[in-house]
Amino acid sequence: MVIKLITLDVDGTLDCKENDNEQYLKGIIPTSLLLELEKKGINIALCSPSPYSPEVYRNSGHWFCRNGSNDYRWENVIDAMNTFKVTKAETIYVDDLESNRNQLLKEGVESYSPEGFMFISPQLLKQ
Repeated sequence: MVIKLITLDVDGTLDCKENDNEQYLKGIIPTSLLLELEKKGINIALCSPSPYSPEVYRNSGHWFCRNGSNDYRWENVIDAMNTFKVTKAETIYVDDLESNRNQLLKEGVESYSPEGFMFISPQLLKQ
């Protein structure tokens, strides 16, 4: 598996301690892991309409939120894929909501829960 783009939900997925005061927003994926993956050449795209994000990704080319509907979350992922010029086979999506993951799977994008992503992340760091 050669992954060139990781697309992510924010709330309940990422650890956004720097601006997150509400328990339900906390996720398990640390910003430091995303930064390490970027150093390895993997692009990171936040595909969530959430107002929260890791500080390092705020106001940057990492945010794709044209469509805020969970039913059409895939449009944000497609925008990110087009921007970074990658295919579905080179992209994964990470979200704490199974319904969002299932939608992306239907669109042909491999999808993971935050826990599943943390499990495969060592492989991604080695690619």
